[in-house]
Amino acid sequence: MKIKSIFAGALLLAAFSIAASASAEPMGMPGSPQSMHPMSGDQMGEMMGNTPMHDKLPDNIGKPGKAADADRTITIVMKDNFFEPEAITVKKGETVRFLIRNEGTLVHEFNIGTTHMHEEHAPEMQMMVDHGAIMGDRLNHDAMKMDMGNGHTMKHDYPNTTLLEPGKTSEIIWTFSGDATLEFSCGVPGHAESGMVGTFTVE
Repeated sequence: MKIKSIFAGALLLAAFSIAASASAEPMGMPGSPQSMHPMSGDQMGEMMGNTPMHDKLPDNIGKPGKAADADRTITIVMKDNFFEPEAITVKKGETVRFLIRNEGTLVHEFNIGTTHMHEEHAPEMQMMVDHGAIMGDRLNHDAMKMDMGNGHTMKHDYPNTTLLEPGKTSEIIWTFSGDATLEFSCGVPGHAESGMVGTFTVE
């Protein structure tokens, strides 16, 4: 009788454990590796802290500008997976208003930076996919508010970049210093590799 009670208690405990596990909210997309083995906040914060996107932007790439100072407006159309136009010529010291429109079927990013900056930004973008912030054709805005450690989130609110869902429009106003070789790129994993990279030529 005592043995049966112990066995029944063990089964009940196992059932509660399974129920608790099933009701827990995964950090990543359902079925993703991150849902089962999520990174700790410290690990994610350390990774994100290593990217220049979370520090002061380097002076040689230019700086955010003001709409009143814009010399002209350039419309950037994002497709699957390329930019129109793919090459832009600017003048040193020029302030340009970029009107960015996503006409693709997927989430895309327009990011101004050096090749090295884009490489350093890649782990954060992969993390946004892994943890369900970027979900193919849409953004999970709740996931983007997730505390990633070290005071960082995935809000993606940097002045030199914008992340857009299909059909959405945004703008970046940028003053070019002319002191670095810049390109614009989509950091969503696989998109730059598929052709979503454009070049800046500074006169």
